[in-house]
This record gives sequence, structure tokens and C-alpha cells, in this order.
Amino acid sequence: MNNKPKVPGIVPKVFERVFENVPDQVQLTTTVGGIRIMTFNILAQSLIKRELFPDSGDILKWKPRRKMIVEEIQMYNPDIVAIQELDNFECYYEKVFEDIGYTVKYYYHPAKRHGCGIAFKKEKLDIVDYATVDYNTDQACLPSYMTGNIAQLAALQLKNNPDVGFIVGNTHLYWKPCANYERFRQITIYEKRFLEFKSRMNSGHEHRWISLLLGDFNSEPIDAGYSILTKKSLEQAEIDDLNESRSYINKDDESQGSTIAAEDDGGAGDIVVNIDELATVDQLLSNHKDTRLWMSIYSNFGKVNKDESQKGSFGEPKYTNYPSQFQGTLDYMFLERDEQSVSIKRILMLPSVEILKPSLPNKNFGSDHLCLLLIPSENQKRVPINVLKEETVASFRSKVAGEVRLSETNFLLIAFGKIMMDTKANEEAATLFSTYRIRHQTCVFVHISVQNKTPCQTENRIIRPATAAKQTARIRNSNNSSISIPFGGYKCDPLICDQCDNYWHLRCANLRKIPAGEYWYCPDCINLDDKLIVGKNECVNEERYRKKIIVIRDIDCILVPPQHSGKIPGIYCGQSWACRALSHDWGIHRASRALLAGSSYTGAVSLVLSRGLKEDRDEGYQFVYSGSGGQLRSKSYVDSARMTEDQTLTKMNKALAITCYAPFNPEIGSKSLQWRKSRPIRVCRAAKRLDSHPEFAPLQGIRYDGLYKVVRYWPHK
Repeated sequence: MNNKPKVPGIVPKVFERVFENVPDQVQLTTTVGGIRIMTFNILAQSLIKRELFPDSGDILKWKPRRKMIVEEIQMYNPDIVAIQELDNFECYYEKVFEDIGYTVKYYYHPAKRHGCGIAFKKEKLDIVDYATVDYNTDQACLPSYMTGNIAQLAALQLKNNPDVGFIVGNTHLYWKPCANYERFRQITIYEKRFLEFKSRMNSGHEHRWISLLLGDFNSEPIDAGYSILTKKSLEQAEIDDLNESRSYINKDDESQGSTIAAEDDGGAGDIVVNIDELATVDQLLSNHKDTRLWMSIYSNFGKVNKDESQKGSFGEPKYTNYPSQFQGTLDYMFLERDEQSVSIKRILMLPSVEILKPSLPNKNFGSDHLCLLLIPSENQKRVPINVLKEETVASFRSKVAGEVRLSETNFLLIAFGKIMMDTKANEEAATLFSTYRIRHQTCVFVHISVQNKTPCQTENRIIRPATAAKQTARIRNSNNSSISIPFGGYKCDPLICDQCDNYWHLRCANLRKIPAGEYWYCPDCINLDDKLIVGKNECVNEERYRKKIIVIRDIDCILVPPQHSGKIPGIYCGQSWACRALSHDWGIHRASRALLAGSSYTGAVSLVLSRGLKEDRDEGYQFVYSGSGGQLRSKSYVDSARMTEDQTLTKMNKALAITCYAPFNPEIGSKSLQWRKSRPIRVCRAAKRLDSHPEFAPLQGIRYDGLYKVVRYWPHK
């Protein structure tokens, strides 16, 4: 009998990686901003053999590993996920993905026990079209191996802007190290079918599609497949390598490769043609002339990573795959270089090698591959336009229409936040300089309208077009009106609310003419009906009052998830709101009452400076914050508000502390020697009840003051 006490095993917990902003990118976000895109080889359970993963132990078991895979996806909350080595789909993953808000398109080859999947958030995206590729049977050129590898192509349309969408490719290429020729062939087919799919979408849908090639390419950055996508040409050494691989077709080759020889499941690898019948390398290259140039998104890794030991070739990370037999970069995200309107805002960083050792999977990661994730940013295109001294708005509109290639009635001209009219109130022609005081180098926004199929939502009395795409015309040599345009079948005068930026028809806002004054607020943002104003001592118990409250709280920020850290697209530093409820609706501070927002797991994401304790110090560019709890506030004397006991670094105080780039120490606190690496926290200042530091607090309401980082934290008062 074994009387030794049972040693508890290591509880696996997914290691949380950090995001970094990509430098030298235009950081203007509109409709695409905030969409998160991931590629992830999750390691099929059917491929696992313990001799291939000698360091992984019980992590290889199906139950703990599947939990880690789902937790890792949920941790980064992607909107689009390209998944490779997806098995157990019908019996497990299909239901799990549905429960967490995803729709999944799954495809597998009959020769394999695993396949690929494209998952997308059903609340944000609709699938417009879908296609699959079988490299075994594709007629572009004959295969050298029957590999059973496949690809998926999906067109995904944004629900909040149907004019913009993503065409996403997802593939898992052949693994054998000697099969560079076959991998190169599969890459050329993958791109060819992708571009044909995109061409079909462009001809059948009036959308702007953003192109992404994702997947496990089983190729390193020094291989020919990487070069043909990023450079469209090959070095002679790469051509020689492909020719050698073409002549070396050996199904019995057992040299180690990417994940393992176990990828060769289901009899893949049989030679199907005579070598002389294979397309030559020159033929493959000639068929590739009319294709596109691609940028590897993670080639930006070298720009943002400071650890030289993690950098690989061409700026790529040194490894995305870290099993015991092989460590290298095999996973990629490619963006079409012609997509000038999209830049890379942030990428998910790779962990240090200490976190990965001795190999993957381990207690920190459930797969032998690391997921890659990007957050794109849609740029505004700037177009310089020369104008005459007395240029009219109408003639300027014609020039802009020629530049952006749109009908003159399909866009609005906006300067200084106001729509520009072609004519003044007395029906005279409006001019840029005398009417709108536009000067040299002024930016005029070209706001492209989205046509609604229904003329008006009479129930809410408001037209809510999807968020429009923006371009900027820069004047070479911007203010208070609107323009009459056909919109949804009605001739109307749209106004922009100065609070929510929504468009309103004059008649839908119960207006007969353009309102006077510098600012105008729509009925959704200001209540002008005194019959619906509740007195100070009245109870909100009547149905009409309750409906108003429900409408107000039904508004929520959908641009970013609740635990989003960092900037909010469209929110500028210094923007103010009349009350905390509005800052919640705009996503800047999601806590309804608490001054700290976040969690002890993900960390704090925002805080409001309004507590006014005597221990607080505010110097504008830096401040001391007393945290949550430990306070005794006198009901009689507000000035007596002070800390009465030490804090505990738990709950929201812990959330604040773990954002600091320093070891977490709940006993004495800690100080960061590299505080710039701490995670950013959105800071708002609200009108204070005390007179402390009035120079930094707004006179009324709440104001967003930008991103701050924790330098030091401590629990004592």
C-alpha cells in the first residue's frame, strides 16, 4: 500500500499577454477600429502523443486543455478567429463557441480527424459568402503529395457599417520539412483562390473589403512561401531550394518538422504524380505574376519588442510554435498592402521564453502554438485640393466628388463639426471663405452617407444610418449649417447633434428650420418637455418616467468590450459629459457608481477622480489616489473626509495594483522602475465636492483627461 500523501498537481492558468501599439502608424479609428482578429492553432487532441510532448504531463489531457483553449480565446475577446487543428467540434467546441457568442464555419478533409474553423461574433458581424479550398483536388496545378490540407474563405460584413467588411482566409499547410515545393504550391493556390473570391465579392457587393490571409503556414520567414507573398519575387537560393524539394519526393521522410509527424494522420503524404508531371518552379512563379503584395502584420513585432533574443527574421517573432522538438515561427497574419486605408493599431505580444520553457503545452498555454492577434485602425485618407479665392461650396463639392469618385449627393461636407450648405438662408451661393471662414490648410471632412432602405424609423423619430466612412479634403491657398440632399427617398435637411453626432431630419426633430445658436442637441440628448421633468421629491413610478429611464440606460458603448484597456475610439482627451451616466454610455468609464472600473483578474481600466479625501494629491500630470475603502466620511462635515484605516490590496485595489509593471506584493506594495511599461488606465476628473485642487477639476460634469500609468502602490494610509 502506498501511504505517501498525494501531492496536488499544478493548476493550469492561461498566462495573460500584453498588447503594444505599433509605431509609425496613423492612429485614427472609425468603423474598423476596435475589431480584434486572431489566428490560433489550438493543437488537435487527435494528434497528441505523449512521446512528442514529454514535458507537458497532465496538461495534455483533454479536459484541462480544452478549458485553457477556450479561456485564452475569451481572455482576448477577438471578434474574428481563424482556428487550425480544430477537432471534437460537434461534440464540444460547437456548443461552447455558441455559448460565448460566436458563429463558426467548420471544414475538414475526410482524410484527417481535424479541420479548420472561422469563428466570428454574431452580434458584430454577418457572413455574406463562404468558400473552401481542397489542395488535393485544386486544378491550378497537380499536387506532389495527397496531404489533406484545406483552406477557408469568408466574407464578413460589419453590422454597424454594412459598407465595410473583412475577407478572411484561413489555412493549415503541409508540415513535412522536405516538402517546401508542396507548401509553396499550396500558398500560391491559397492566394489565387482568395483573390478570385474577393473579385467575386467586389463585383456582387458595393462594399469595401479588407483582405486578411491567416493561418498556420508551417513555413519560416526564410522560406520561399513567405518571400513570394511579401516581395513577389524569389532569390536564386530560394528557387534552388524549391527545385531540390521538387525532385526530392519521399513519403518515408521522418525528419522532425513543425509540430510533429503526428500531423500526418489519415494516410496523407502518398505520391500521386510522376515528378515530371509536376509544374516547374518557373511555371508556379509565372502563374503568380498578377497577384498582390502582402504585409506580414507581425513583421512589426521587431519594432515594438525590446528583447533582442525574441526577434526573428524580417522583424517576425522568433517563435510562434514551441513544442519540445522544434521552436520557430510558423503562424502568420498577412494584410494586403493595397489596403492603404487600414493600418495596424496594436498587436498581442509574444511571451518571454521563460514562460514557455521547457516546452508547450504547459501550465501557461494549452496549445503548442501561440495565438496571434491584431487590432486594426481605419485611416482617414487626406486629399489636397486647390481652391479659388471665392470658391463656392457647390463647386468645391464637385471637385471633392471627382477626388473621392462619388456622386455629389452621396456625401456631406463637414467643417468645424458642422455640415456645409451649398446656399445661404437667402438662397445665395455659399462660399468657402466668406460664408464659412475656411482658411489655408483647413481640413474639411467628407462624410460618406449610407443609404437606408427604409425612409424613416417613425417609432424613434430618428434616422440612424450606419457609421459613415470618413475622408479628409485639405484646403490649399471650415461651419454652421446643413445641406439638402436626397436621403432614403425623402428630401430633407439633416442636422448633426453636437452631443451624440447622430443625424436628424428637421421634421423628425420637430423643427421647421435650422435652429439658431452655436450648438444644437437632439431630443435623445436633451429633454425639452417640462412635462417629463421629474421634481426633486417626486417618485419615478409612472410608466412614462420608467420608460425614459429604460431608454437612457439601454444605451451602451459597443465599440470595445467592458474590460477594454487604453483609448476608446472616437474619444479625445478633454472630452466632457454632463454626468457619469453619459461617460458610461460612451464607454470611457463603465462603472455606474464605483470610481474604479475593471476587475482583479484583468486589472483596472478606468477611474474617476472625485473622492476628495485629504490623502489625495492631484498635480495634474500626476496624482496620489487613495483607492477603494478605508474611508470614514462625516455626514455633517464634508471637509472631514479622510482615510481612517489602512487599505487592503484586494478586489478593486488589487485591480489597480496589478496594472503596475512590478511584482504584486499585497503586504507592503511595490514600485515600478520601468513605469512606462505599466498598463494604461483611463482617468476622468469630475466636479468635486471639496475645494481641493479646483484648477484640475471641471466646474461641472465629468471630463476625460487621458491615459495614466501606476508608478507605485502601497496599502498603508
